[in-house]
Amino acid sequence: MSDATLDPTLAMLEQRVAAAPDDAEAWRELADELVASGEEPRAIAALKRFLELVPGDSDALSDLAHLEHRAGHSAEALDLLGKAVDTAQFPTSLLRNLIDLHVEKGQTESALTRAEQLSAADAGDVVALLDIAELALGMNDWNKASRTFERMRRVDDADGHIVYALHGVIEAEVGAQRWRAALNAAIDAAAADRHEFTTDLLLYVSAQLFGVTEEARTPKPWPELAQQLERERAEHRRYHIEQSIL
Repeated sequence: MSDATLDPTLAMLEQRVAAAPDDAEAWRELADELVASGEEPRAIAALKRFLELVPGDSDALSDLAHLEHRAGHSAEALDLLGKAVDTAQFPTSLLRNLIDLHVEKGQTESALTRAEQLSAADAGDVVALLDIAELALGMNDWNKASRTFERMRRVDDADGHIVYALHGVIEAEVGAQRWRAALNAAIDAAAADRHEFTTDLLLYVSAQLFGVTEEARTPKPWPELAQQLERERAEHRRYHIEQSIL
């Protein structure tokens, strides 16, 4: 017995598209019903037929991209999401999905381009700024990373979050070995929030500039501090993503 026989709605929709192959609405409904029934390969085919009839529908492009990604077809998913972004009126969530997919595939420059597109559309999007800054850090583009964290410092008005932006500036300036600029950011961070991690960063930067005296505490090694900075950015990102969906 076929699934269509077991599911009267599915059977009815299959009869509709068989009787009227150009009924776009029926193909869209059939795709949704196939997804709900767990028949994703057939849902992909139905969505492709819908898009033949209604080219450029951003919701359908996005849904098809999701299904193609789940099926392991990442190149197709990237292409479809890119088309969805270019046709959607308000592509914020689509852009975020596209950035994540580019990052997953190691396509750093494409991810950066889309993150900058998202930030241009919404200058106050802290997650987009985090994307840009993290991608710049990964590319050793210390100037872009530092500038982006400075932008974040101006737009992230959540209580106490200035220290996250300053920690990012410190990381970028350490990467560039601009020790005086790193020290200035560390001093500003200490003035904003004197928690232990900021003290660790200040101690590390000070040691690079002035050395370590016998009386001073030995700073933690940079790889350990860099790992903590990465964890802190992940927490910062989660906070703003959660806030955006409340």
